[in-house]
Amino acid sequence: AQTQRGLYQSLLEEYELPIAVCGVPVKARELFGVLHLKGFVFDDTLLYSGASISNAYLHYGDRYRADRYHEVRSATLADSFVTFTRECFPKDTVRPLVEERCSAREMRARVRRLRRRVQRVDYSFTAGSHAPVGGIGLMPVCGLGARGNKLNRIVRDLMRSAEHTLFICTPYFNLPRPLVREVRQFLRRGGRVTLVTGDKTASDFYSSPDKPFSRISCLPYLYESYLRAFARRCQKYILAGQLDMRVWKDDDNSYHIKGLCADDARGLVTGSNLNPRAWRMDFENGLLFTDPDGQLQDGFLQEQRRILDKTTRISHYTELEDMDDYPPRVQSFLKRICRVRAHVLISRLI
Repeated sequence: AQTQRGLYQSLLEEYELPIAVCGVPVKARELFGVLHLKGFVFDDTLLYSGASISNAYLHYGDRYRADRYHEVRSATLADSFVTFTRECFPKDTVRPLVEERCSAREMRARVRRLRRRVQRVDYSFTAGSHAPVGGIGLMPVCGLGARGNKLNRIVRDLMRSAEHTLFICTPYFNLPRPLVREVRQFLRRGGRVTLVTGDKTASDFYSSPDKPFSRISCLPYLYESYLRAFARRCQKYILAGQLDMRVWKDDDNSYHIKGLCADDARGLVTGSNLNPRAWRMDFENGLLFTDPDGQLQDGFLQEQRRILDKTTRISHYTELEDMDDYPPRVQSFLKRICRVRAHVLISRLI
């Protein structure tokens, strides 16, 4: 199968485009952290999304992958993203893909140097320029690691500052423990939470039971088991109408929407999956919106309605399948990892 490196090299050879396609050093195994920065800059316009550039996201073919796309016309914000990228990945770090590959030892050294660099870099965005349109505030933010992670802190601050409503989207339900606590505390304060996640069949890891078994295809079932356990613990809030749990499904298309909105006045657009791996190991970024005058409220609500249009409400945790409902091979594998308590470790890595 062709790698991404091979794809870009073949395109450059075929079209002879005057574009520098460069790569940065990343870990050989994505399980232990990925470079997950997102964003596209076109002159003075920033297009921010959790999506990548691929056939599925662009609906090129029979299937699509649902995600969020936000266009912000701001020269200051666009410059901030470009400057940030250049500071993160200077010429001594970025390598053209046409160069020969380095050894595994040298790649590990490059990864360590890059990690030290990105932990010191932040977006340059002055306080006086964070409201380019009326009273709407914008702030780019990034984070890496469990300590001093600004993106993680903003997610928690949004949940803690919410007074009435929280709207949370995550494609793979496996919230970090701090976020589970924040959600439950918000519910105890009387708040209303709408939680939207993907059906297990809306995951790119899902494989129908009639296809050959693979361990990776067990992940959607594992995420559903986490969702069922959370719903069971929060069943009283579901019955009280405080917790509106939704599962997204649209034929065989997939779901990749992530982010949150507090009181329809503050929102975070991000590429972070809001899971333990993103929380502790991935290099993530996001864009915080603040809208005290309600100028974006209609836009937020319209976006939420479009997301909810493809969802089914979970009225009781028993509506979600249990372990005994899964295909025999999936049952066997999940029971085996639970028996040796490997699922505890796995939950921190997915």
